[in-house]
Amino acid sequence: MFDYALQVIFVRRILRLRVVRLAIVLILLGSAVAGVIYTYVILQAVEQRSHSHVHTHSSP
Repeated sequence: MFDYALQVIFVRRILRLRVVRLAIVLILLGSAVAGVIYTYVILQAVEQRSHSHVHTHSSP
């Protein structure tokens, strides 16, 4: 229990640093942007495959 309390205090002390908070915010924003781009690319690929001129399998 004492170790857990020390870890919580340590994490709070680290999060007080402005640089660490800025880094966390930038990582979260970057992840959100990457997720939006990935979703857009996947939805575009699904839309392309749904057109009638694209075959879902190759015929020998």
